[in-house]
Amino acid sequence: MVSFEAARALWMRADERRRWIGDDHGDPYETALITQRVSVEMQISLKELLEHLRSALDYSARAVCAACAPLTGKEKIYFPIAQPSARAEDFRGLVGKNMPGVIQARPELIAILASFQAFHGPQNLWLSDLATLANVAKHEYLEVNESAEVPHEITLIGPNAYMSKTHSGDIRMDGRGLTVLRSDPSRSDGVGRMGFLCLQPVRRELLSFLRDAMPQTLRIVEELEIALLDA
Repeated sequence: MVSFEAARALWMRADERRRWIGDDHGDPYETALITQRVSVEMQISLKELLEHLRSALDYSARAVCAACAPLTGKEKIYFPIAQPSARAEDFRGLVGKNMPGVIQARPELIAILASFQAFHGPQNLWLSDLATLANVAKHEYLEVNESAEVPHEITLIGPNAYMSKTHSGDIRMDGRGLTVLRSDPSRSDGVGRMGFLCLQPVRRELLSFLRDAMPQTLRIVEELEIALLDA
């Protein structure tokens, strides 16, 4: 279907921006950490990435609706995204509002759509984060944050390989992000400063979010297309 093809094309555009942001030495992400400044180009690249992901989901929702009933072109169709505090029993109403015709023609899709939502499990919190970020009416999402005091432990796990455990306060970070840890040699209590890029509207480390949002968005597009083909 054309809409699913467009959804995958949008995802690929988002992936181009993700690869530009990078997650390794010499990439714009590390440059921002070292200089403690997020460039305008990086802010705009992230804005484009987020918009492409959200649009990929909306294109998929339109493809589903088109398969359920003829569309006039005037419908307002959006991929339904429930807030983390939403109740599962209320989700059916959100689907009815955002995806006209689905409840009547393909009610079994409600369970599939619900499985992507934050109320289904904490692994889906990225989706409500994406909705929040996509609705922010500015391009300055990112800030270089530096925790004032970060207790940390550095453990040797192999030849020239170390694992660092840190506590980052109220920032959601799962250890998959790229950080700069600056130890304080004058202290002996394992306390230092940790620098990282934070998505301020949702208080989450950037790479941690992208490593959820990128593959999971593509998974949603593919699972919805498969669900229609299996009908």
